[in-house]
Amino acid sequence: MSQVYKVAVGNVVQVNVKMVIRDGAQDKLFKFTLTATRKTQDEINEKPDVLIKDVLLDNVTDWADQRLVLLENNEPAPFSRAAFEVMLAQPGVLAVIWQAYQRDCAGKEKN
Repeated sequence: MSQVYKVAVGNVVQVNVKMVIRDGAQDKLFKFTLTATRKTQDEINEKPDVLIKDVLLDNVTDWADQRLVLLENNEPAPFSRAAFEVMLAQPGVLAVIWQAYQRDCAGKEKN
C-alpha cells in the first residue's frame, strides 16, 4: 500500500498586491487582495505553453479592496473574470500580479 502525502498549507492563498500607476502627472497607489488557488511549481510547469495571464484567470477567484476597475458609477467593480481581464490588460499590471502570486504562494526564508 502506498502512502498518501499532503502539504501542511491549504490550496487557497490571499495575494497582497501593491502597485502604482501613473495618472496624469502623479502616481496613484493601488493596494488590494486577491484570493487565488495555490498551484505547485510542477502544476505551473507542466503546461509550458499556457500563458501567465491564463494561469491567473484560471486561479484567481475573488478580490477585496480593489479600486482600479470601476463600474460606470465609479464604484469598485465586483470580482468577475471579465473585470479581472480588464485589470490584467493594463500595462505592467499582469507582471506585478504574477510576481505577487508567486511571492505569496512560495515558501520564504524567515530570520
